[in-house]
Amino acid sequence: MKEVQFKLPKKPKLIRIESRTSKKEALPPPPWVYPIGWPDSNFLWNFTPFPLAFSLMPSRAISDTRLSRNDLRVLGALCCYTSPKGICFPNQSTLASHLGIQRPSVTKAISRLKGFGYIRFLIPKGRKHPSAIKRGNRYQILIRGDEKLPSDKEGEILVTE
Repeated sequence: MKEVQFKLPKKPKLIRIESRTSKKEALPPPPWVYPIGWPDSNFLWNFTPFPLAFSLMPSRAISDTRLSRNDLRVLGALCCYTSPKGICFPNQSTLASHLGIQRPSVTKAISRLKGFGYIRFLIPKGRKHPSAIKRGNRYQILIRGDEKLPSDKEGEILVTE
């Protein structure tokens, strides 16, 4: 009887692309596309895309037939960045890369969520970055829909069409 030897497959290399050489070059794959738990128990921890393991999301959004799939995903992603008062300020490009969609789709979903009463635009705090055109966006997630502003010092950006 002939002895058969088995070779274990080589460990694949995981390469994270930190910077792009051109704007038209494709973005790297989102960090959560790699197998869970591979090669060790710390693997998933190293590639967690959002700052929290769970978040609070308005349950009324689940049964709202006006919301599209992208609207729900963007709302869920925004909720992953919220403070205890429901305030968040993630970059739209960051949300797009986490969700695997284009930035204009995130912008459209955010404006729809504002129109349906799931989020509120707050006045940005702090100074803008020297290379930025304007300060970043700040949102308040409206869990029940009738929440007051988080504090007396806060202001809402009213969008008129």
